[in-house]
Amino acid sequence: MLLYYLLYALAAAYFAWRLLVNLRRREDIRRQVSALTFLAAFALLWVIFLLFPGISQPAAAMLLAVFFAAAVVVNLYLFRRYDRWLEEQDAEQ
Repeated sequence: MLLYYLLYALAAAYFAWRLLVNLRRREDIRRQVSALTFLAAFALLWVIFLLFPGISQPAAAMLLAVFFAAAVVVNLYLFRRYDRWLEEQDAEQ
């Protein structure tokens, strides 16, 4: 089980590092942002399932759908913010 936690942390660290590299180079960051938001959403979902182990299957499915939708909304918001930031940077130059 510890191996899964280590792999999860390594995946999050890798995508965070790639995000910073791509931000500096002003390259596309959508893949890294998506990976990080979905990793964060599933980490929060995992914590909820640990805190409340008696959650029924329908409730768990509902939570999964809600967290998936929230991750999509956060992705779209961050993409829009990044596009605005790029436009502002281009306007300054």
